[in-house]
Amino acid sequence: MGTDDLHHKRKERRLSSLARERANRAPYERVLIVCEGEKTEPAYFEAMRKDLRLSSANIRVTGDSGSAPISVVNYGLEHHKNYDRVFCVFDKDRHGSYQPALDRLKGKKLPKIRAIVSAPCFEFWLLLHFEKTTRNFDTKGSGSICENVIAALRKPRLYPGYAKGRGDACSHLKDRLPQAMKNAREVLAHCERSQSWETFTEVHLLVDYLQNLKK
Repeated sequence: MGTDDLHHKRKERRLSSLARERANRAPYERVLIVCEGEKTEPAYFEAMRKDLRLSSANIRVTGDSGSAPISVVNYGLEHHKNYDRVFCVFDKDRHGSYQPALDRLKGKKLPKIRAIVSAPCFEFWLLLHFEKTTRNFDTKGSGSICENVIAALRKPRLYPGYAKGRGDACSHLKDRLPQAMKNAREVLAHCERSQSWETFTEVHLLVDYLQNLKK
C-alpha cells in the first residue's frame, strides 16, 4: 500500500471520528472545564457531569494544563475556539501566577471564558457542604493554607475520610449540595460587602451553570 493510500485512509478515519462526535453532541452548549489539579477537581466535575447526564461530547473536563493558574488560563485560551464556554478552575492559595492569570483573562475580554476561583483552595468548597465560615485559614503552623482547610474538612463530624485525589467527593456530598450552594452564595456576598477576598469560592457558579445547562 502506497503512502498516498495510507494518508487517505487516516484522513477518512479522522473525518469519520469527527462525524460521530458531532452526531453524539446534545443540543446545548459545548463546554470545556480546565482544572488546575490532575485528580481532585477533574474527578469531581466528571462525576457531576455523569450525575447530571450531560453528554461527554458536550462537556470536556481536563486536568492536563498544569498546576499554575496561568497555565490553566493559557490552556483555556488556547482551546477556546472549539467551545461555547470555557471555565478555568484554579485556587488562590499562594500561587505567584494567581493575579497574572486573572489579569490575562480580563485583558482578553472574552465573555465566553471565565475563571472559577477558590480561596484558599478547592477543598473550601467541600467544607461549605457542612458549615458556613469566612475564617482565615492562613494561620501560623507547619501546614500550608490548603492543608489547614483539609484539616478542618477532616474533622470527625464532617468528612474524616477525605483525601486529595479521591474520585467520590461529588457522590459522597450530593445530598449536601443545596446547603453548599447556599453557603457559597452567602460567603461570596460577605466578601463583596467587606471587600476581603481571602476565603471564598465560585465553584457554585459553575455547578449552577451545569445544573441548568439543558434548560
